[in-house]
Amino acid sequence: MNSQLQSKKLLKDLDEFKIQNGNILEQAYLSIKACRKLLSSYKKEIIDTKFQTIQDEINFFKKVKQVPLIRLIYFSEIHSFEIQLPKGDKDAQLKSIKKKISKINRFFLYNIDFGRYVNSGATHFDKEYYTRDYLETFHITTSKFYFQDPEFCTPRDMLLGKYKAYDLLVIYLDKKKHRIRNGLNGKLNGAKPIEKIHWPFSNTDYV
Repeated sequence: MNSQLQSKKLLKDLDEFKIQNGNILEQAYLSIKACRKLLSSYKKEIIDTKFQTIQDEINFFKKVKQVPLIRLIYFSEIHSFEIQLPKGDKDAQLKSIKKKISKINRFFLYNIDFGRYVNSGATHFDKEYYTRDYLETFHITTSKFYFQDPEFCTPRDMLLGKYKAYDLLVIYLDKKKHRIRNGLNGKLNGAKPIEKIHWPFSNTDYV
């Protein structure tokens, strides 16, 4: 599994999508397609090929899978937020951003212990969190993940992806708030006005 090269290619593709698409919805659409494609490829590979060591499995679910997963959740959240954002009403837009950030902060508060574990760089629970043998022991902690494929998920790999994606999302929302307050929304880097595009996935169908 040449995962390092695949991850680098994905990140390069995502950068190109950003450069080529001033419309954030178009960028999100292409980014999600690319992330889903890589995750599907990873899934097939790990089903066909067993990990040689427990550490290899931990490394895959904690690091390798996170590259497309974090971006997939991030761009899915952006797409969902942007299509629901009020058009032409500055105050309503700022209110929507405030509401979204409050929701994210509730997520961080609910998962504060896990966040401390992640941010501290600790590894003592990695075997339980990032191998598939503990799905029945460590239950799902967030309501969006009603089903996890036992072949391709661990007790906390999805939560880790969401945690890191939400860190990025807060930065995006802060920049969005700044642009709206300064009358720059939809004009950054020559961006086109946001318009609705075809969306074949559900916003919570991350994997």
